[in-house]
Amino acid sequence: AEWDWFLRFIEAHIKAAERMADAKKNQAASLVLVDEAAAKTAAVLATTYQVRAETLREVIVLPKYLRDQGERAAKLVVELEASL
Repeated sequence: AEWDWFLRFIEAHIKAAERMADAKKNQAASLVLVDEAAAKTAAVLATTYQVRAETLREVIVLPKYLRDQGERAAKLVVELEASL
């Protein structure tokens, strides 16, 4: 039950991030000829929201990946932590 709630929570945030990315893309497109600085800011925010949605998708699959990959996944996590 907790996992289902977690997935619903994450999926809602993914949808919200995708909506915001679309809104900022549209805003950037509408501002490109009027206010270049504002258009660039909106484009950067659109990318930020896209990256957030992708990161949240990775969060969803991470537990399955860790379970399926077992020891190999644990080694990769250790390597990743060491590289930070």
